[in-house]
Amino acid sequence: MRMSKILKKLRNNEWVLITTTAILSASSKITELVGSMGFDGLWLDMEHTCYNYDQMFHLIQGARAVDTDCVVRIRKDGYTDYCRLLEDGAAGIMVPHCKSAEEARSIVRKSKFHPQGLRGIDGAGVDADYALADFSEYIRHARNETFVSVMIEDKEAVECIDEIAAVEGIDILFMGCFDLSQSYGITGEVSNYLIDEAIQKVSRASKKYSKWWGIQVNTVEEAEKYLNMGAKFICSGDDVLVLIEGYKKIIKDFQSLKTAKK
Repeated sequence: MRMSKILKKLRNNEWVLITTTAILSASSKITELVGSMGFDGLWLDMEHTCYNYDQMFHLIQGARAVDTDCVVRIRKDGYTDYCRLLEDGAAGIMVPHCKSAEEARSIVRKSKFHPQGLRGIDGAGVDADYALADFSEYIRHARNETFVSVMIEDKEAVECIDEIAAVEGIDILFMGCFDLSQSYGITGEVSNYLIDEAIQKVSRASKKYSKWWGIQVNTVEEAEKYLNMGAKFICSGDDVLVLIEGYKKIIKDFQSLKTAKK
């Protein structure tokens, strides 16, 4: 059974860098390629994509082929959304729009084994080496080597962040600043002081209840700012933006060549 590199670094008080990939294609070649480049993990998304479980399975296997963690943002539609991706080998799940401690407890119940939760037991998935693993060892391994992150992206969540952070079994609090700005009625204004205050509240709650917290950034300077505030889970970049910027550069470079030839 595979050990989580993300959890190893977090437990060593190191910060981790993940990136969003496979937004445009469900090919395992993408996750295998990006996973081999040195990121601590890959963020795969089901909330804003049309991918099904079979496609997500292959994306996760591409990353596992190069020993890279996958964190899957689930759709949150039903019971199986919480355990299925973990059974398919994801190191962690990310649950969008966690708005209360009650909801956080429900998330833990569906995604963690006893004693923290009551996640459904199968034992024949990728995470259990297709039933080749000793059952007791599998349960212990799943407790220790998978993690649950909840997204703090609603005003209601910020207002009760201490209660959410106190829930046993929630491992990471992750800021969703764009949706949070919408919740505050300032859509897109992620640099607004209200968002900054919310981030500070999450940072304080994470420290108080010994939880890790994270955020998405666009620059090294942003990352440094939040790392100095105690963040440990940093996400930057996605394949859509990488492709756009890469192709824009090609067009710009060759446009200058055309101009020079006139």
